[in-house]
Amino acid sequence: MHARLRGRLECSFESHLRQHLIGLVLSEVDCRLSDNTVRRPDVSRFFSGNEIARLIPAKSSSRPPRISPSRFSSPSESPIDVNCKTLQYFAAGSQEVWQIEYENPQLYIQINDEIRLLRGEAAVQNPLLPGFSAALSPLLAGF
Repeated sequence: MHARLRGRLECSFESHLRQHLIGLVLSEVDCRLSDNTVRRPDVSRFFSGNEIARLIPAKSSSRPPRISPSRFSSPSESPIDVNCKTLQYFAAGSQEVWQIEYENPQLYIQINDEIRLLRGEAAVQNPLLPGFSAALSPLLAGF
């Protein structure tokens, strides 16, 4: 199920970013957030050509590209662990973090200090992706 959800999300983002030529979508790629922290979001959106070119292996000390990660929470993760990881993404320059919860099919989108909770038949729209819209229920179908 994890791979199916990741694929659906990746396809939704890829279609939009290609149409508007504003970035790249990759799954399961290592992202250096700081000298000591590397995370591997389930799906990442990288913005602008120059920043995509700087998608560097974890051993590099170069500044990370601007990413917007999407993560699927694991039942074994505590809310404190999830929040800690989210704060690491923001400290590295991410403008938003998507958190998808398995146990209660729902999506949290955090932009700065605002958190939106989407579930059921909600439409996913995003101010950082003008024109992007996806129905939440097909994305989370089967969970």
